[in-house]
Amino acid sequence: GYDLGAPDRVAAVMNDWFSLMNQGQHIVATGSSDAHRIQYHWAGYPRTFVTVGADADGPRHPLDTAAIVTAIKAGRVTVSSGPIVELTAGAATVGDTLIAASDATSVRARVRVHAAPWVDVTSVDLVVAGHVVRTLGVASRPTYVGPEVGTLAEAQARTLRIDEEVDVPLPAATAQTWMCAVARGTRRMDDVLAFMPIAPLGFTNPIWISRRAPN
Repeated sequence: GYDLGAPDRVAAVMNDWFSLMNQGQHIVATGSSDAHRIQYHWAGYPRTFVTVGADADGPRHPLDTAAIVTAIKAGRVTVSSGPIVELTAGAATVGDTLIAASDATSVRARVRVHAAPWVDVTSVDLVVAGHVVRTLGVASRPTYVGPEVGTLAEAQARTLRIDEEVDVPLPAATAQTWMCAVARGTRRMDDVLAFMPIAPLGFTNPIWISRRAPN
């Protein structure tokens, strides 16, 4: 959390994580924070989001800690200080292994990013084996605070910043690789959140990709 204002240090940690995954280690990335006084970074920036089954949590169900632990171990995790990033490829989502043909040169992926009105999002990088292979531009929006106009559904629809399908190139002659998505904004959040001179960042854990010869 404290290093969010130092992008080079964040990038160094992410590059270490990328290197471990390139060696075949399934390391699940998480994000955390703490706060020791009021005049400092807010707790919860960044935080870890875990995808669990529809029945694992909600108003009619108690929090299922076992389901959360299982989902974390499976890599169904995204990390964010603002943008909420979703990545799928066919039926595969983060934590899954996508089976591709042995001669596949690319996979088709879908990227969706949601963000609150005060969170800036300007780009999404698609990273394969530690390298940015596609960058998707996102239209920046001016800072907005105050009541949301219209219906709840209309307000929810405005949180969607990008929803795009793209072909993601794969490295040649590699039996197994991985891809993840990284969303960034350029406008710092301290124009709304005091003591938060950081640019928004959100990223997914990987979808693993395994090339298999046809039967």
